[in-house]
Amino acid sequence: MIVTDLRGRVEFLNAAAERLTGFQGSTSEQRRLQDVLQIRESHGHPAGDDLVNLAIMKDGPLALGKDLAIVTASGETRQIEGEISVRLSAGVPTGTVVTLRDITARNWEERRTHEEQKLSAVSRLAGAVVHELKNLLTVVQEHSESLENTYPHLVPLQDSTAGIRQAMTAVTTMTRQLQTLSGAEALRPKVLELNSLVERLPAVLKSILPVRVEVRLALEPAIGRIFADPAQIEQAITHLAQYCGGRIQKVGTLTISTARVVMEPGLWPRHLRRYVRLTMEDSGCSLRAQAADEFLEPAWDANPSRPNGLGLFTVFNAIAAANGHFSIESESPSGAKFIMLFPEMEAGVFSPDAEARPATLPMAGTILFVENNDAIRLLVRNAFEKRGYRVIEARDGNEAILQSRLHTEAIDLLISDIAMPAMDGPTLARKLGALHPEMRVILISSRPIDPSAVSELAGTNTRFVRKPFTQRDLLTQAEGLLNGNQKSARN
Repeated sequence: MIVTDLRGRVEFLNAAAERLTGFQGSTSEQRRLQDVLQIRESHGHPAGDDLVNLAIMKDGPLALGKDLAIVTASGETRQIEGEISVRLSAGVPTGTVVTLRDITARNWEERRTHEEQKLSAVSRLAGAVVHELKNLLTVVQEHSESLENTYPHLVPLQDSTAGIRQAMTAVTTMTRQLQTLSGAEALRPKVLELNSLVERLPAVLKSILPVRVEVRLALEPAIGRIFADPAQIEQAITHLAQYCGGRIQKVGTLTISTARVVMEPGLWPRHLRRYVRLTMEDSGCSLRAQAADEFLEPAWDANPSRPNGLGLFTVFNAIAAANGHFSIESESPSGAKFIMLFPEMEAGVFSPDAEARPATLPMAGTILFVENNDAIRLLVRNAFEKRGYRVIEARDGNEAILQSRLHTEAIDLLISDIAMPAMDGPTLARKLGALHPEMRVILISSRPIDPSAVSELAGTNTRFVRKPFTQRDLLTQAEGLLNGNQKSARN
């Protein structure tokens, strides 16, 4: 509380007002209210003297409003609300009483809640967009592959489909970024040939880097394999390349190199010696010594004109998730090296991925395919019917159960989208599994699989396929399951 006379001179401050304004009562007496209550001009509120005059003219309490900000004696900005009331003596105004409440913390909490709600809404929107976008990508990819296989000798057509594939690579990168934004991205590590991944990147980087930046590759042949999520590593390299491109102010180069290295015993980590190293070296300005530590901060960027958000922080997260190590070298007057070290996989630890095996010969069987996207259903049905399968289609779980009752033959394989209205894929698989004990299951989804939702289905009879997928991907997974089923029956 602050008490003033009719001229707006301060006569009294209580302890709370002293803490809020930073002025002491003994040193504030006879100061003007606008000197003690320093209202920020940017908020467009009247000065202290004007507030006193307005309150007297109004002949009643004058609300200050919740958007009022003041500058304290120490230079700190605080948000306040309150009111000014007229003091009366025998019915005659003698001054004012200013009642203030510090709402800085409350406003901050409200803004934080608003930002969280906004981010949550954006995340939900990103998740929905990713789901639909991956459905479209699947359709485009299948039609492009069909054109290539049908007309392999038409060179102009092959060039066009190659352009479609390049565009799809860029769109796939975008969907991964949206997936991360949606908060639904999960790690999917696998045995990875780092050179193969890096060789695909120049086409992607060319579309996102300034034209003045030339991308060069220097890949050592026959480097070891690593165990990491390919999508996460590719996204980390892309984020880092964008950052390096922004550091190059004139014509320059970004060199991406790989090598197999052997660390001396005793270096990090002690129980490993062989690593696969990926180095990204730019020709931009030199970095200061503490850059490596600041690099781990989510909002840090040496170029303040181009804030990166969480982009660079995700680089470190992706490397750490692969049990790797990240470092920065910048000793020369110009340029910097960003080094990633990944533990090399020992030969024979992992068998080759089943996805890499070619599809087997045609075989008979009945497949129930459940998908609410008409275009995807048509593509998948055609692919399996060409290989001799009978395909029963359904748009959702309820229709799938009805179709299973209308067809008396056994269902050998259920292929179902996970996210569907009324009944999700795992629930449908459990219900049909009770009717068809030998049935195999493939669950497809544009989103990462929630282990808790499918824990009962995990095993040799169930596989998971992520969108966008190719006909070959789905056929390989399906025939791998059905071949395994036949071998079990013979045994």
